Amino acid sequence: MSAFGRLWTRAPLWRWSLMMACAGLLLSVVYPPGWLGGTSETPIVPPQRPAVTQAAPPIAVPVPAQPGAPLAGARMPTVGESYSNSVPLGVQSVPLPMGRWTVIAVSSGNSASGLPVTSAFLGLPAGGRIAAAAVISGSVVPEPREAGFAASLEPQIPPFYYRRVVSAVDHGRLDFWVCGTTAPARWNDALRQAAVGALRQQNLALPERMDSAVFRFADKRNWLLVEFMFVDSSGGTEPVRPWIEAALQADPVTLAHIEKVRRWGKTWHDVLRRGFTGTLAQGEATRIGLP
Repeated sequence: MSAFGRLWTRAPLWRWSLMMACAGLLLSVVYPPGWLGGTSETPIVPPQRPAVTQAAPPIAVPVPAQPGAPLAGARMPTVGESYSNSVPLGVQSVPLPMGRWTVIAVSSGNSASGLPVTSAFLGLPAGGRIAAAAVISGSVVPEPREAGFAASLEPQIPPFYYRRVVSAVDHGRLDFWVCGTTAPARWNDALRQAAVGALRQQNLALPERMDSAVFRFADKRNWLLVEFMFVDSSGGTEPVRPWIEAALQADPVTLAHIEKVRRWGKTWHDVLRRGFTGTLAQGEATRIGLP
């Protein structure tokens, strides 16, 4: 018997190890491991977390208003009616300075986009004369497409005593105001001419010159244009000089009337802005006096 036969017969542990080694070699040939370039019949796939799909937020679809008419329940300024604290303008509410403001004339129409627009001329009578006047114009219903409004030319041209532009973007946010003078004899729009005629019938004539502050606001859905005009009770003898933030005179009475209007406009600009955005406290506007 050869040496291999004797070892096979007398060493069972060696024999078993040799058999296991041969079996392993055979398996490695038939099923090569991955590191030798083979592929596994049952690849091990690491556990995966289930995909989480976040629900999309609901899209607010604006309800289109009927062109040519305000929303149900919206109030409009009425000729002959007096208002304190604010005047309604469809879905908007415009703050008013202290006093009872009477609507002298109203005009209505549609904008270029077909949405209704209303303008009102208000007067503040005092002692048989008009101490102040206001022209308020704006959208009556929101723009359903949220297309915004075009910016006007007031921020771009300089012939004003004072100009303050916060934002003036076409079809975006509009927020600015200017201060200057106006002459009723030069008014040529139908609303103001109708108001002048109505005031004459009541023996309430307007002066030749008034100092005014004009405010304009707009967002994607609404716009508002407001002009407040004030009579110079001093007779307008004070010369008009460039505005200054801090007056040289200690007594504000000696200031030119238009400078008083500018200072008032600076405060009232914030009031109107918060009124336009709906953040103005009730009765806050009436606590502010006239210039």
